[in-house]
This record gives sequence, structure tokens and C-alpha cells, in this order.
Amino acid sequence: MKIINSQDINKENIFSCFSPPLAKFLVEIKGIHFIDIQFNEVTHKKCWVFCMSNNLKTALEEWKIRGETGNKIY
Repeated sequence: MKIINSQDINKENIFSCFSPPLAKFLVEIKGIHFIDIQFNEVTHKKCWVFCMSNNLKTALEEWKIRGETGNKIY
């Protein structure tokens, strides 16, 4: 796992994932590591936080295309 300098983190290079199937796809299928898991205090739902990278952008595009064509993984 790459250690990230907290000063380099801003809204432009963070992706918050509220979808368990998408998070599973990113982590288990694509091997992308999240940098944090947060919980909504009201809903108690998880949010996986990823640092934006070219690999993540490519995986998100693949996820979008699969969903639009009906070729979902999960």
C-alpha cells in the first residue's frame, strides 16, 4: 500500500464509494486499496474512501460501461 502525504489529499483526488458492490469490485477484482472506511452516524452505512489514480479511473469507467450494457459483475 502506498503511504499518502495527508497534505496532498483534497476533494479532487478523493473518491468516496457508498456502494458495497462497487467497493467489492474495486478491492477484490481490481486490487485497488482504499485509504479509509467511514461510517455515517445516522444511517450506519459504510463509505470506502479511495485516492484517485489512473487505475481507479479506468476501473470506474469499466464499472459504468458494464452497468450500462447489463454485464454486471455482481
